Amino acid sequence: MKKYLLIFTMIIAGVLSSCTKNDPVAPGDTNDENQSYSPIKVRYWWEYTSTMKGYPPTYRFTIGPEEMKNGKSYLTSTYSNSTSKGYFRIENNKIIGLGPNLTLGIEGEEEYVSIDFNKAIGETIEYSRIDGITGYPLRSVLLMKEKRDTFTTPSGVTYKDILVLRNSLYLQYPTTGLRLMTYSESYFAKVICQVYTTTQESGDMDLKDYSFKK
Repeated sequence: MKKYLLIFTMIIAGVLSSCTKNDPVAPGDTNDENQSYSPIKVRYWWEYTSTMKGYPPTYRFTIGPEEMKNGKSYLTSTYSNSTSKGYFRIENNKIIGLGPNLTLGIEGEEEYVSIDFNKAIGETIEYSRIDGITGYPLRSVLLMKEKRDTFTTPSGVTYKDILVLRNSLYLQYPTTGLRLMTYSESYFAKVICQVYTTTQESGDMDLKDYSFKK
């Protein structure tokens, strides 16, 4: 479960512009990569070191060429430790994923909003499904948590212009109510993309290299 939570947090972020705390995180699309927390181009890749359970110590995330699915064009994404391929497109500053995504309860090839960059800091996007083991409702909550001027990873690298996303998974118990099961926090640096992710118990991942480094 925690592994899938991280995969969901490994967001293909769209183009973001700078904002104040009360503004939307991304008030409008821009093609200026100098204002992007996740520049997207075919053949771009990011390589990470990882202490996460179920992941190799080093793995790579790559943007692949567009493919047609159900009459629409999607960019593709692959992980070096997985044979599966992801499909997504960007529309009106939203990242639209193509199912299935069983973690979110998306079983078929239907579209879903994985993240909406029109939302302000403090706002969320949520999905619910029934847990197959307990039969209780599960809720996945992605929070636009905060912006920071800088962030230094445990490996000692300092990045500027940081956006922090927190992904939490809750289970609704019939007697005790909603309980946090696990969470991850991901740090995105402008012009680079995701530079660090930490999870509650399953380890961390740290950016090692990327293909468009200047």
